Amino acid sequence: MKRTLPLAILFITGMWMIFSFYIKGEAGFFKYLDQGAEWLKDWVMIMGAFAIGIGVINVSRIHIHNILRKRPGWYNSVFLFIAMFVFIIVGFYEWWKEGTVTGGPIFQGLYNYIIVPLSATMFSMLAFYIASAAYRAFRARTMEAVVLLVAATLVMLGRVPLGEKIWADFPLLTDWIMAVPNKAGMRGILIAATIGVLSLGIRTLMGRERGVLGPTGG
Repeated sequence: MKRTLPLAILFITGMWMIFSFYIKGEAGFFKYLDQGAEWLKDWVMIMGAFAIGIGVINVSRIHIHNILRKRPGWYNSVFLFIAMFVFIIVGFYEWWKEGTVTGGPIFQGLYNYIIVPLSATMFSMLAFYIASAAYRAFRARTMEAVVLLVAATLVMLGRVPLGEKIWADFPLLTDWIMAVPNKAGMRGILIAATIGVLSLGIRTLMGRERGVLGPTGG
């Protein structure tokens, strides 16, 4: 029952959602099919909310142990608790006071003046790691690496004023590289990823992919 019942529920709900998406109707069986699909979507949102609550409990448990045992960097756990519960309390307060679920002026202020600057700082620090990774990737050891190096150099020259000073058509060449070879490669990657997702979905619906059942589902 630990495997058969979850797989049966997964198959029924999965096929239900597929049929409701591709088969439309206004009355009879089709009407109940659409209503049931909307009901299932509501349950997914409810379970997602409970999953967030479980995540908050799990994160709290881990960081409480860090604080109580004074592990290295335990003060970061204190700041995490302060930030997390301040946002939760402010969010619930403004939802109760103003009836908005998107965040009132206090919540938006906290987000704009704390989260946004911290995110910008994080991305600016990641720029150094990206530069280091690019240096390692651009070593012209193979023909593919040479092509990558030449294309990246042309794109960078077309995106900065210096490249336009060197050659006026650098921006046009960069736009062509991004619109034609780059987009063609991205479409190939997306097609391959879509086929992979489709095959994984079929395997899951047919009960061949047991990883969704957890460590005991194999």
